[in-house]
Amino acid sequence: MSEALTRLHTMALAMAGEAYTWTAPNGATIGSRPRSDAMPGLTAWLIAQQGGICAACGEALDGTERIEVCHIVRGRERGYVMGNLYAGHTSCNNIDATIYGSVVPLSSLVRADLVPVIPIPSHSQLKALSNNTDKRARRLALRQAAQSR
Repeated sequence: MSEALTRLHTMALAMAGEAYTWTAPNGATIGSRPRSDAMPGLTAWLIAQQGGICAACGEALDGTERIEVCHIVRGRERGYVMGNLYAGHTSCNNIDATIYGSVVPLSSLVRADLVPVIPIPSHSQLKALSNNTDKRARRLALRQAAQSR
C-alpha cells in the first residue's frame, strides 16, 4: 500500500468528520457528488486509472457485472475526493458496506495499490468523457483491458 494512499485516507477521515457528513466548519459540502451527466465519465476514468481491475477483489471489471464508483470513507452524495474513490463491482461494494459500514479498511482491498491518488478531473472533463463513452465502447475497452492483463 502506498504512503500517498495512506496519507489521503487519513485526510479523508478527517474531512468526513465523526458522523461522516463531509461538512466543512463553514457548512459547505466537501467532495460533492458530480452531477449525473458526469458520473459515466468518472466511472470510465476510474476504470482506466485502475487498468480495468476492481480494487476490492482484484478481478477484472469486464462488464459482466455492474460497475460503480465505490467510496473508502462513505458519504452519501459526498466524499468524492482524491484517494477516496475506486471503481468496483456492485457486489464488492455491497459486501464492503455490509461488513465495514462507513469506513472500508485499506487492508481489506485486495488491490489498494489501484486506488487513484491523483486529482479527479474537473466536471467539464468528466462530462466530456461521459459524452464520448457509450456503453458498448466502454464494455469493449474493459474486455480488452482485462485480456491484456
